[in-house]
Amino acid sequence: MLGLIIKDIGQLRHLWLRPLVLLVGLAILAAGVFLKELAPIVGAIVIMAAIYGLTALFVDDDRTRWLDFAKMARESATAIVLSRYIVLIFLAGIIAAVASAYTVVVHLIFPNISTTELAIVTGAAIVFFLFMYFWTIPFFYQFGQKGAQYGAISFLFLFFALVRVLIPEQYLKVFFNKKHPSQTLWQSCLVLLVLIILSLIVSLTIVHRRQTQ
Repeated sequence: MLGLIIKDIGQLRHLWLRPLVLLVGLAILAAGVFLKELAPIVGAIVIMAAIYGLTALFVDDDRTRWLDFAKMARESATAIVLSRYIVLIFLAGIIAAVASAYTVVVHLIFPNISTTELAIVTGAAIVFFLFMYFWTIPFFYQFGQKGAQYGAISFLFLFFALVRVLIPEQYLKVFFNKKHPSQTLWQSCLVLLVLIILSLIVSLTIVHRRQTQ
């Protein structure tokens, strides 16, 4: 499995983790710091772009028919999928750490900008896109590049259906507690953990079925 993790990191480095791309991202964040009230929005946009950039792994896998090669190489479905999730969770943690550092820097330069406001905006962007990202991963394994569209559309449809129709408003107010944002964050992280586990199980099932066909 270690070899598969190294393969994913090397693949992502070639596709996305290029010095120029990283420098552009850091430059945008640095410029965003000095936009004062717009700083949280700039940070959120860069974070969303960074998370979405992780889809490069799956797009490249589909282009190179990696899963077919792994089948011929007799790599187990568990090793293929689990190694990919380990890499993605690790990278998501790095993105979250960068977002936290960005929040601290903005507050130090502009003390009048509330850290709570910064944390809510950047935290909401991270959590929302991680929800959509891990929801979409099984669609990549099932449909290839088209999985990005199928996953995003189904997630947004389900999200707005839950918020606007299926879940009573009083429960939403309890979950999205404006007075206690940390409570909302921890609840969101717990739900995200459940989603990651379910996403992993579905992805394992799809890849295992493809290898046994």
